[in-house]
Amino acid sequence: MINKPFQNRMKMIIILLAIFLTNSIVTIAQPTRYARKSIAYIDALLYSQQTNFLDKEDENYYLRKIHDGIRLARFDYNTLPDKVQANFKKDMQKKGDISEEKITQLLERTIVPEIIKILDLEKEIRAKNLITESQRNSFIALKAKEMGITATQLEQVMNSSFLYVPFLSKYKTKKDKDKKTLSVSLAGGLIWYQVVTGD
Repeated sequence: MINKPFQNRMKMIIILLAIFLTNSIVTIAQPTRYARKSIAYIDALLYSQQTNFLDKEDENYYLRKIHDGIRLARFDYNTLPDKVQANFKKDMQKKGDISEEKITQLLERTIVPEIIKILDLEKEIRAKNLITESQRNSFIALKAKEMGITATQLEQVMNSSFLYVPFLSKYKTKKDKDKKTLSVSLAGGLIWYQVVTGD
């Protein structure tokens, strides 16, 4: 014969177990969304005023070394989609070399509105109450198609926490009299922007 206190304890354990299992199923059905933060970059080299231009091969080498040299394992690194960079690159080619102060103005006029357009989608997702993963993915795929980029690229920009732009401020070559030694003076760096999202 099972005594009453034992039966009550068993009922309580079964109820608690049922609650635990229900919560576990809900948690499994809707996992917490975590996206690794990424750093977006413009895969083009800006030249500040009165800087000699590198030839295309050296420019690509310089850019590759910059991109490789700053990578940290905790971030993903993604070039901004060509569509987002298009106006920026067009303006940059027209201007040739520009002052470092004007680089910011050029970015604010061309790149920033494109990034804001993408970041504003997060607000739209919240406003439309798209809470499930499939609803969100469908919405992002649709918007990406409208913008002429892939859904992956759109997600990468949405997850960006920083943006950097490589620039070159000095490039000079000098041959010694014996013409066997070539000296190169080179200076440049990155302009960093923090991407701050919110209302």
